[in-house]
Amino acid sequence: MSYDMLNTFLNSTPYDILVQNERGVTLFGYPFFSTSFLLPGVDPPSYQLSLFDKSTIHTKRSLVPLRNSSSLHSVTELYPVTTPLDAKEKWYVSMDWSGEIKSGTGLADVDDQGWTYAWSFIADRWKSSKGLVRRRIWVKLPETDL
Repeated sequence: MSYDMLNTFLNSTPYDILVQNERGVTLFGYPFFSTSFLLPGVDPPSYQLSLFDKSTIHTKRSLVPLRNSSSLHSVTELYPVTTPLDAKEKWYVSMDWSGEIKSGTGLADVDDQGWTYAWSFIADRWKSSKGLVRRRIWVKLPETDL
């Protein structure tokens, strides 16, 4: 999944979106991922908020780093901003954002927790396993009664 595919997804979604980034290390054959492993100045911040850029003629989204996001442990600590009391919204992990659909299955190339992996954050190819970095997309949707 390239950066262009990520931007295409962000621009096609009318909802609030957060991008969560982590870097990993492998110890004794087991991968460990954390926001603590992100390299300052090289990697994006642990959370980025996707905002519409009103400075351009075309309404496009841009990723904005969130301050002090390195000490957060969940999306709910980071965000919700103030909303009306009657608004029922929840954060969900997007399982189909990558734009790289596995042939014939109709499923995006993400793991069972919504993470997609690559060897670097600027990589063109993101997959559902094996990589030094990973990211997932959180989407804030209205809660519905089924």
